[in-house]
Amino acid sequence: MNLDLEVARRMYLQDKLSLEAIGERFGTTGSTIYWKFKKAGIPIRSRAPSYDKNIAKIRHLYEVEKRSMNEVAKIMGQKPETIAKYLRRAGVEIRLDARQLNRRK
Repeated sequence: MNLDLEVARRMYLQDKLSLEAIGERFGTTGSTIYWKFKKAGIPIRSRAPSYDKNIAKIRHLYEVEKRSMNEVAKIMGQKPETIAKYLRRAGVEIRLDARQLNRRK
């Protein structure tokens, strides 16, 4: 793993990406990023749910801009599964993409 700690730090503190999203971009896990940050003295955000502050943006991207679940996840620095959970919790009907529709036939 070739981790540029300053780039990872900026992604985390300024861009507000999750540890997991940063790990994916560097080809490792969120847990590895967590321990590298701890060792370097980089403050770790609490794991409090970010649902309330993000749901408006997530809904806008998904419902208004008609972006895919994967696109929304990438923009938000989250996993598609997390985005789906947030949307379901907000009562949003999940669209099926072409692959999912083909599987149902």
